[in-house]
Amino acid sequence: MTLRPARLADFDHLETFVWQAIFPAFDHPGLTDAQREENDALIELARTEVVEALDLPHHAVFVAIDGKTRTLAGYVVVDASPRAYAEIKRLIVKRAHWGKGVGAELMEMATDFIGRDRAVSACIRYYNERALSFFAKQGFVDTGETTGAFAIPRKLLLREAFERLPKTAAPAAPAESPAADDYYDFPTEADEPVFESLPDYRLTTDDAPLFETGENALRAEEIPATPAEESSLTEDQLSVLEAFIARARAAKGLADKIPEPAAPSRPASPPASSRSDHSTPPSGPSPAHRMIEFEVDFGDKVETISRTPHPVEKPTERAAPSPNPVPATASFEFAFDSGTTPEGTPSTPTQSQPKPEESPKKTPPPQPKPANAAPAVSESVQTKHCPDCQTSLPISARFCFTCGFPQPEPSAGDTGDRAPEEDFLVLEEIPPVTEPTPQAQPKTPPPNKAEPAAATPRNNASTAQDSTEKMRNGAAPGNNPADLKTAFREYLSERVVAYFGQRHLTKYLDRLDSSIAFQQVRDGSLAKLSTWLGEQGNTAASRVRRRNILADLTEYFLAETAADLHGHLLPQRLLRHQSVDWEVADLFRLVMDYLDFASESERVYTDFVVMPTRALKNATTSFLRAARDERVFFICDQSLISQAKNGFAVTDSGIYWKNVLQPAGSATFTTMDPPRIEQGHLVLDGQYFDAGSRLNLKIAVLLDKLRRMG
Repeated sequence: MTLRPARLADFDHLETFVWQAIFPAFDHPGLTDAQREENDALIELARTEVVEALDLPHHAVFVAIDGKTRTLAGYVVVDASPRAYAEIKRLIVKRAHWGKGVGAELMEMATDFIGRDRAVSACIRYYNERALSFFAKQGFVDTGETTGAFAIPRKLLLREAFERLPKTAAPAAPAESPAADDYYDFPTEADEPVFESLPDYRLTTDDAPLFETGENALRAEEIPATPAEESSLTEDQLSVLEAFIARARAAKGLADKIPEPAAPSRPASPPASSRSDHSTPPSGPSPAHRMIEFEVDFGDKVETISRTPHPVEKPTERAAPSPNPVPATASFEFAFDSGTTPEGTPSTPTQSQPKPEESPKKTPPPQPKPANAAPAVSESVQTKHCPDCQTSLPISARFCFTCGFPQPEPSAGDTGDRAPEEDFLVLEEIPPVTEPTPQAQPKTPPPNKAEPAAATPRNNASTAQDSTEKMRNGAAPGNNPADLKTAFREYLSERVVAYFGQRHLTKYLDRLDSSIAFQQVRDGSLAKLSTWLGEQGNTAASRVRRRNILADLTEYFLAETAADLHGHLLPQRLLRHQSVDWEVADLFRLVMDYLDFASESERVYTDFVVMPTRALKNATTSFLRAARDERVFFICDQSLISQAKNGFAVTDSGIYWKNVLQPAGSATFTTMDPPRIEQGHLVLDGQYFDAGSRLNLKIAVLLDKLRRMG
């Protein structure tokens, strides 16, 4: 690393160097627009600051040059003017050299220039923690005050002058005293830890330990339990504990069984699964026995089933279902359930007793089947088998209640009900709106049809005769080849003045008069146009085509014949879009061909998914105010470090932009005035727009094209 006084040649690309060095630290979240503009101004004025410091007295600039790459690694700007405090005006180090001592070496050179007998100050942005830490290591102290009239508050750091001690003989070492020896004699008795006895928490311990002292084995005999009369619990605590144990047993269904009278004999039900052999027999009602509800998880809701049995009164009859729907019922059967309906009415299913079929209902869904229904033997009950464990499941089950395996969705034909037919709205194709065409006219139109709207009175016989003669020759007044050449020259002159200025008009007209090849192309196009206009007459379509032909010839002349006069700024790819209609044109390709960003150095985003989120947010907040139905073709970021705060965007309806120190603007293709370039910037509907001298010309030609197409 080489450190030396700076030269002007060291700062050829200083703006880029400063931007790359300060961008992460200075782009602090929560900054206002004015504060971000202050950061932008730091980059724009960096070179001016260095040049002035090299010329001013009592100022100096020192640089650090990387020995391998021969490029700038950092620089410091020092102001040592005679006042109370000298100042470190700027210290910037390349990010690749952070933490390698480059900043400290630059500060050492700055201190030598200022003088170690002088106090030094520095102003640091309040959020730049890395810079604050660096200056603290260099001896600067944060005064807690802010300084300067800046948009971003700056902390004032000061470093007082270094003290100069006189060089004298070293004083003799004092005799060591016993007190000093005692001070360094560690530890002492006073430093010993203090052990206090723990409070007696009345902890119960075993009288006989499980491990026999002297034997490497555990005791095999069982230690007798502590008698109840020797428990440390009081009577009230024992009562509370017993009540808790009783409640826990009741909640778990482990209460003592209370004998109940024998129930009538129940017909044997067919074994549905192996779980029926392990079902718990119902117990009689008791104060400690609660009704436990069984919860069934259907994925989106939970239904509960009462598991409390009831005595059977009529084993051979099935109770009629209740007309009211029961909210807590299961949609499938459990083999270990007893024969009880959800309403509590007893029922005894048998193998020979099928369930009566019910007619399907259309409005409300059918009521779910009882949870204790017998295995399906009729055609109305549909089941399926689990693909994993082959357990029989109802058709609506989403998971297997045995293994938990997710079940496939039933097909549309397995539901038993036919899906309602959907109504389709058929829209007839609307015929395109066309302009009313005049009725068939004779081959030789009357004289009054050949006269333009602003013609002389009809009783002028000579004018009517001349118009008729021109129509017979195949062209209307003003549409013959000579008139079209004059109209093209006027249109070309008007566009050249709008694009390049009045002083450049002469050389473009000279090129027009001297180019034989272009004159042949022009004469052929205008001759065909004159013939076509003579057949169509003065209609809206003829006026549009006349304007488009003149504009296309102007584009061809500027992009091909006179390309060297403006430095070949207009790409020849734009000529592929001549005579194209708005309805069939690829607008995105047209815009990109006209602007030719491949030959420019601008940052352009066409894929907004990969565009930085911060840049997209800044663009939509600053200038891009497109409607929901607009298609955004691209966003061009022309900001230095603020990420798309300045730039422009083109949609299928208009252009949106924001320039430095200028308000945001927009213009619509169908309503905007012809663009023109004045004093190096574009004027769009009276608004200021500047994307650079190269892009200004391309955008002006593009907007003229989109105006004609729209």
